[in-house]
Amino acid sequence: MRFNARRLKSILPLAALLLHIPASGTNISEMFSDSEIDKIKAVRSIRTAGRMEMGGLSGTMEVIFAAPNMMYASYDMGLLKFTQAFDGQTAWIRDQNDQVLELTGTEKKVIISGAYLIGMSFLIEGRIPGEEFYLGDTTFDDAEYAVFSATPEGGDPLVLYFNKDNGRLEVFMETLDELDILTYSSDFRDVGGIEFAFKAVTKSSVPQFNSVLETTEIELNVPVDESLFEIRTEKPTDFHFPEDADSVNVPFVFYGGHLFVEASVNGNAKVRFILDSGAGTNIIDSTYAEEMGLESAGSLPAKGLAGYGSASLTELDSLSIGEITLFGQTAGILELSGLGLKTPDKLGGIIGYDLMSRFPFRIDYAAGRVILHNPEKFTPPDSAWGVDFEFFMKVPIAPAYYGGIRGDFLIDLGNPVGLVLHRSFVDEHNLTETFTDIKDMRAGISGIGGFSSVYAATGAGFKIGAMETESLPLMVAEAEAGVVESRKIDGNIGNLFLRGFSIMMDYANKKIYILPVK
Repeated sequence: MRFNARRLKSILPLAALLLHIPASGTNISEMFSDSEIDKIKAVRSIRTAGRMEMGGLSGTMEVIFAAPNMMYASYDMGLLKFTQAFDGQTAWIRDQNDQVLELTGTEKKVIISGAYLIGMSFLIEGRIPGEEFYLGDTTFDDAEYAVFSATPEGGDPLVLYFNKDNGRLEVFMETLDELDILTYSSDFRDVGGIEFAFKAVTKSSVPQFNSVLETTEIELNVPVDESLFEIRTEKPTDFHFPEDADSVNVPFVFYGGHLFVEASVNGNAKVRFILDSGAGTNIIDSTYAEEMGLESAGSLPAKGLAGYGSASLTELDSLSIGEITLFGQTAGILELSGLGLKTPDKLGGIIGYDLMSRFPFRIDYAAGRVILHNPEKFTPPDSAWGVDFEFFMKVPIAPAYYGGIRGDFLIDLGNPVGLVLHRSFVDEHNLTETFTDIKDMRAGISGIGGFSSVYAATGAGFKIGAMETESLPLMVAEAEAGVVESRKIDGNIGNLFLRGFSIMMDYANKKIYILPVK
């Protein structure tokens, strides 16, 4: 973990903290008086409002908690507008392009942990259950803290730092995949006899994640309509699909391992875009954006293969591919020239989730075309070929088996090579014993966030859904950050593997069909 040493002078590693656990044990409730706990128990809802700054953007926020376990959070920072909620069972997000996505896995855990903190469930039985353990005491910024590990049921672990002088929760640490994030709370004020922090500053080793939240009002026990927390099912109507058409065919050029399609931005001449299921939003190349005079704002984190890059945001009047047009879209702007991409001609950007989530589509590698289906008329293939997937940062992740060992793999149409195993997965299961013909690759592979060294090998059998191979060429990526270092992803399935099949993806129903080529 990388911290600012001046702010955290003596955070001790877990092993050292455990040496300070007293024989009698300690629990969080001992930091509060009985009267304080009784006041918190009486709180059935909390509404907070204020301002937030992140990545050069600023705007308003509203967060609502309703006991025992529901949370709603809405943020409006200009081009970046989104809503997240948890109704006690289902977590979801409405993104900057009005797309609603149910959150699962790591992203759901983050929402549950947020609801756990806001509702102060670590004190109140009957809210979100969890396990809390005293880790020991530590001192920084001239204050002594009691440190606890807290793991909400269904959530991600947290580390909580309570000031021993006043009982305030002044610092907490959460983990977003491989990234540790610290939040410092201050400006505590009395609301209804309970102290609330009116300022929170978030810090991490990736500056684009850092934020400042300043609360302007807190209301307790306000009436709350519980439908606010329920996932929305209405679909956006911000696109044109040819009337009465069942599907639209878009040709692509397969070049350098990428799928290049032609697209038009704001009615301008068509240029090449990479079709990439590994992109959580559409991206405009910074050089092309400058040529078109697109205005941009912000400097937000863009997680890539080997680390984090910076992306600004812009608003597009239209983005057209084939006979389909998306209207009023917020897209990212990113410098793509430094990624080492091989392109047949001028590159406009990357098309990803914002298109793919709206239309079931099939990649016909042999015919060189993408078939985008009318979602109202789509009939899925035989379910025997289907594989369920989940989303991680809007990228599909499916279960697959290497050498009989299960892993979670990105389905990545932006990966120009084949099967890539992450070093952590290889090391955990000692998979090098299954490799033959191991060769170092001088060039490695590059992407957003940097470069990863790799080595190539011939591997054992690989199975995804009904498709199975006895052996196949693969690469092992060795980066120490980004997707490769993810704690949740074990590898990446790219075009050199997928092109042996006909691939259909149905984002709405979270299915990928890996079909044999006829």
